[in-house]
Amino acid sequence: MAYVLIGLVSLSALIGIIAGFTYTGAALSSEGIKRITMDHVFNGTFYANSVGINWVGEGKFFVPRAI
Repeated sequence: MAYVLIGLVSLSALIGIIAGFTYTGAALSSEGIKRITMDHVFNGTFYANSVGINWVGEGKFFVPRAI
């Protein structure tokens, strides 16, 4: 059983390596389009919108509000 698992993992790795070196698809960037860098991710250029919850009355219902 372990030999089969090792064989499958090795085969998958080999296929991944071959696919990575032989890929000839389109480039990920085009003229006029900027690449996203890690600086953009960590400096606040991109962020997730969050929604807060205000409990109303006896706590049976809630009203979402944008923060």
